[in-house]
Amino acid sequence: MGLKIKDNEFYPTHIRLLIDLYIKRISNPIAAHNLYLAFEKMFSGMDPNKLSEVNKLKFPMKFDEPIINLYYSQILMIEQDINYGPGSNKQSKLDPPREYLMRFIRWTADEKAEIDKIIFAAAGRRYPAPVRYSNPIT
Repeated sequence: MGLKIKDNEFYPTHIRLLIDLYIKRISNPIAAHNLYLAFEKMFSGMDPNKLSEVNKLKFPMKFDEPIINLYYSQILMIEQDINYGPGSNKQSKLDPPREYLMRFIRWTADEKAEIDKIIFAAAGRRYPAPVRYSNPIT
């Protein structure tokens, strides 16, 4: 069973998130930048419920509402911290482990980025997002 929002059920995955962020950026770059700033706040530990400004962001093209992106991204990041954190069988080379997903999120913010390369890297898990995406979006 997936997540249910109203009557719609979906499966929150990093691929769904990255595609949704990419089309949001294309459809409204200014609102997308504000959403990326909210991701940075959440990544740093802020509760998505405290990021109410995200509810005002509008995108002509989208899969999910921006706040839903934050909610399930937080779940995915928690999963990474647990599965690849201290004491796990497969420790991440990144500290914190959730940075793995955050680098991909930042990559979608790059106007020169090709969604094909992002998804190939994320889905194939052959290599992480480039190191340059370890820097927060400002």
